[in-house]
Amino acid sequence: RIRAMMSFLIPEKVLKAMTDAKSLENLVSHFEQTLYRNEFRELELLNSKTIERALLKNLVNTYEKILRMSPKEAIPVLNCISKEYEIMLIKDILAAKIESNINEKEVKERSFMLSDKIKVILPQIIESQDMEETIRSFDRTEYRNILKTGYESYLETSTIMPFIMAFFDHFYAVKQK
Repeated sequence: RIRAMMSFLIPEKVLKAMTDAKSLENLVSHFEQTLYRNEFRELELLNSKTIERALLKNLVNTYEKILRMSPKEAIPVLNCISKEYEIMLIKDILAAKIESNINEKEVKERSFMLSDKIKVILPQIIESQDMEETIRSFDRTEYRNILKTGYESYLETSTIMPFIMAFFDHFYAVKQK
């Protein structure tokens, strides 16, 4: 299994060619010669965001394979890693809500990074009218207390930083266990 997964690694020669690429089209042409080709064939628009999204999608798929093959004692560590990606997207959504600049299409395109519990409440999060309503959307999730803590400080600053710090404090404490 490990040898099969290692075939997904990009050979050094191809990596060198990628770093020397003069355009996004040239870069993507190198990815199309690898096992990443499927993610890149699906791209409708070519820019740094869509390339990043394709790579993240591949990472999530690979991660899920690793999770299925891993011994049970490794699952808690792997789950912690997946939570970091989910939190990254939640922070991006909160930042967009604060700036009144939420892009529903982009959020939905990135929703493959979310757990099923968060996917269910995603429409409610997107449609919420203010930050208080957005935070209430998370009431039945594991993020409830973290976001409520961040919200208290958000009321004073109106910035994303209190939420970032609340997530940081929570995960620092979890990783110390």
